[in-house]
Amino acid sequence: MGLMNRLVRMCKSDMHGIMDQMEDKSLVLKQCLREMEEEIQRKEAKLSELIKLHTKTKKDIESISARHGEVEKDLSIALENERDDIARFMIRKIKPLEKQRDMLTDLMATQRNDIQQYRDVLNQQRQHYETLKIKSMQYMNQQQTESWQECCNHLDLNGVDISDEEVEIELLRRKQTQKQGEKES
Repeated sequence: MGLMNRLVRMCKSDMHGIMDQMEDKSLVLKQCLREMEEEIQRKEAKLSELIKLHTKTKKDIESISARHGEVEKDLSIALENERDDIARFMIRKIKPLEKQRDMLTDLMATQRNDIQQYRDVLNQQRQHYETLKIKSMQYMNQQQTESWQECCNHLDLNGVDISDEEVEIELLRRKQTQKQGEKES
């Protein structure tokens, strides 16, 4: 059984090696960079959603605080007029508002921390992406330079015969072009 597993593993590794040689590394690199950029954009959209949720929570707290203030005024009026039944009713309305406001305040603090942590991670990932982008551009430029050098190495310029007459004609053409350029200036 161990022999079969080793043979299967060897075949898989050979296939992976063949696939690696067939792939154009610069195309794979470009695809990876595109995927990283898309992922960063998705995370930026999620950060935007977190910020919108935080803003909504803040508005909800403001709304509850405003409502709490109104009920508090009504409670004060009821107490001034010694209307205990109305005062009890107002207290029953205030308590849930206070609990709700406190819960939303805690939630808002948690959201603020989450947003800051998410921003920090996203900034690190952006920096990492930019670094990889620069390194990949350097790699692709190096590969292109090596490819050009390889092409130039295959050219055999020593086998090209240029006659003295061809050189002389080219020299005369360049002199004539130069004289015409000087006259126009």
